[in-house]
Amino acid sequence: MRLARGWGRALGWGLALAAGSLLAQPARAGAASPAVPFGDRISSADRAHLAGVMEQAFVAGEVSVEPYPARSAVFEFLLDHPVLAGHVAHAAGATRYRIWRSPEGLALDDGAGTTGRFRVLHAETGARMIHAHGRHVHWLFPQIRGEALVIIRYHFRPDGAGATVVETSFTGYVRLERGLLTGVLRVFAPLLHARAMRGARDLLGVFAKVSRAIQEDPAAVCEQVAARPGVKAEDLRALRQVLACPGGPGVGPPAGARRP
Repeated sequence: MRLARGWGRALGWGLALAAGSLLAQPARAGAASPAVPFGDRISSADRAHLAGVMEQAFVAGEVSVEPYPARSAVFEFLLDHPVLAGHVAHAAGATRYRIWRSPEGLALDDGAGTTGRFRVLHAETGARMIHAHGRHVHWLFPQIRGEALVIIRYHFRPDGAGATVVETSFTGYVRLERGLLTGVLRVFAPLLHARAMRGARDLLGVFAKVSRAIQEDPAAVCEQVAARPGVKAEDLRALRQVLACPGGPGVGPPAGARRP
C-alpha cells in the first residue's frame, strides 16, 4: 500500500491534473455522460457538481495492477488515516508527499509542483471516493489549476498460502479551469496519456511497496514513524495497535479508527 505515496499519488494524480501525473486518456467530446459513482450516497449538491466534473473532464480513465500481499485491517486503517499514512510512507522511504490538516481540510504537497486540498466524499468497504482541488506548476506550463474525482476500489482474497492479497484500481476524472491552456494541453494529449499511465501504475506500486514493508517488519515501520516529527501520540498508539507492534495492544483497528 505504500500509502503515503498512495494517498499522495492517488490525490496527487487527481491534483497534478494534465501535467502528467494523471492516469487517463483524453476524454472524448460528445461521449455519453457516465453516472456519478455512489450518487445515491452523497449530497445532491455534490452529485450535481461531480456530474459536471465528469461531463467536462479533460482526461478520464482507469488503471489496475496485479494483486499484492496486504492485510485488510492495515490497508483500510491507512486509507482512513491519510495524514498518518503519509508518515508511514515517508518512514518506508516511499514518497516525498506531505499530507496535513489545514483550516480548509486535508492538504497535499507532492514535492514536485503539485499542491491542493482534498476530501473523502464517500467511504465503504471496498471503495473510497475523493474530490480534489489543486494546481500544478511545471516548467512547460507555468500553472495548471483544476479539480478531480478519484475512485479507489479494492478487493481482498486468499492467496492460497494462508494470507491475503488485495486487488486495487483507480478511476478518475479531471476537469481543468477554463482558459487557453486547456487547448494547448490537448496538443500534447498522446504524450500526457503515456506519462499518465506510467504515473498511475507507479502510484499503485507505491501502495504495494508500503504494504510489503509493513508485512516484512512492522516493528521497524512503527519505530521509524515514531522518530518522525509531527506524529501525534494518539496516531502512533493507533498505528502500533493495528500493526501489533510493541507498545500497542491487540491486532485489530482501534475503536473509532475510521476518520478522514
